[in-house]
Parts: sequence; C-alpha cells; structure tokens
Amino acid sequence: PGIHRIHDGTAHLLRRDPTAPAGLEANYGYGLTPVNGCGIANAPLTVFFSVRPRELFARFGPAGWSAAQHACGWAVHGLCLAAAAEGLFARPVRAFKEIQTKEVIGLGEDETIVLSAVVGVPRETGGAVLDLRT
Repeated sequence: PGIHRIHDGTAHLLRRDPTAPAGLEANYGYGLTPVNGCGIANAPLTVFFSVRPRELFARFGPAGWSAAQHACGWAVHGLCLAAAAEGLFARPVRAFKEIQTKEVIGLGEDETIVLSAVVGVPRETGGAVLDLRT
C-alpha cells in the first residue's frame, strides 16, 4: 500500500502509506452510506490522471485542456474495459475534493487532477451483471 507515480510506463513508489485509501475516502464527495457504498478505503487501486496546466497551455495552447480531457477519458475507458475483462469493477470518478486529495496523493501545487478511476472487486448484487468483454 502506498502512493505510486507512473513515469515512462513504470510505477515508482513515492511513499508507503497504508492510510492513503482512508484519506481518499474522507475526501470523496459522497460519503459512505448503506445506499451509495462508495467504499474507496477498501478499493485496492485508485488511479489519478493529472496535468500541469501552465505547461499544458504553454505547449498546446488553449486546446490543451480539451486534449487532456480526451486523453484521460480514453485512458480511463481502457482501464475500465481491462478491469471488466479480469472480473474487476472500475469506475471513472471526479468527485474528490481537489485540494485535500492532492495532499493525500502528493501532487504539487502546479498539478491539477483531470480524472480518476476506482478499481476493485465488485460486490454481489444478486442480479445480472453486464459483461463488457468482446
């Protein structure tokens, strides 16, 4: 358990932190209730995609933000499909409180969260499950 950063396709441990999932759940926009069951603290993986807006705009101009949104959306879409193929649950989310979450995951002041996804084992629903594998 800990905070990792992906750089050049490789995960690098920033710090070991077994409390990080609980910190993420505390900063999730929807609290844990019997109805919504966000369960962020029990998810084995939460992925965040971030950018440095100043660098993004300097390099790509005003279209950079939209391009970053599209790129992150497609990356999360692929993550969700890959998780489903392995029998896991993955859900794109953007409901984290930005500043507090940046502190939990160790983002710099110049970084902004674009999108995130929570990955885990689906809880039993008792009903039919949509199989997204092709």
